[in-house]
Amino acid sequence: MINTYLNNNFYGPCSDETFLKSINKDILDPLPERKNAAFEQFVLRCKSVFRQYYGEDFLAKRKIRIGFSDDTTKNIE
Repeated sequence: MINTYLNNNFYGPCSDETFLKSINKDILDPLPERKNAAFEQFVLRCKSVFRQYYGEDFLAKRKIRIGFSDDTTKNIE
């Protein structure tokens, strides 16, 4: 169970240059733009995991709702 969790985990650090390069973004891009790109990658990862476990038909017949938590101080004040 732990291996499944770790293998399906996604971490999209919006201030990490290596990650940003992997999604065709740059540290100088506006933060909201970087966050949106990272979130898009997260959605693609979720779809990939669903396909892996349930097959393509599972996704074709469903809408997926995904949210995230942003612990940036200005977002919680």
